[in-house]
Amino acid sequence: MKKLIVHVMIAVTILFGCYNLIWYFGAYKPYDELQDNFPEIEESGVKIYADKDDFQYSVSVPDYLLWNGNLAITEQDIQYALIIWMKPFRSGFSQGVLFNGYNNLNVQIMLKNSSTAESEEDQPIVDENDTVISMLFNKANQVWMLGLE
Repeated sequence: MKKLIVHVMIAVTILFGCYNLIWYFGAYKPYDELQDNFPEIEESGVKIYADKDDFQYSVSVPDYLLWNGNLAITEQDIQYALIIWMKPFRSGFSQGVLFNGYNNLNVQIMLKNSSTAESEEDQPIVDENDTVISMLFNKANQVWMLGLE
């Protein structure tokens, strides 16, 4: 019986170690690499890059053993932002745009690409803000070279 418990504990330890490796290479490392050249804000551990146009770029790396990090681009007043979620192992992206104060509302829209909303009811807002959204996508591609459309 004692031998069985030892074997089970060894198996669980090996599986946990494998899961850690899969998480590190599939979730954490792809995000971490995208913030390598960003300056760290004092001793907070947060890294934010600001370009000459005062747009801020940030990378939220996934917490330990979680898969939910994101990339974000905001302008200085945070009236609009582009949020990008990487799929595991950089196998694709999901993206959304946030408008703070759009017609006195805060609006969040998931996007298929820079000119198409996932929901048809959100498409008029995307069409109306096409220039801003395209600019955010271009800036994301310039800084992170993601190949977003």
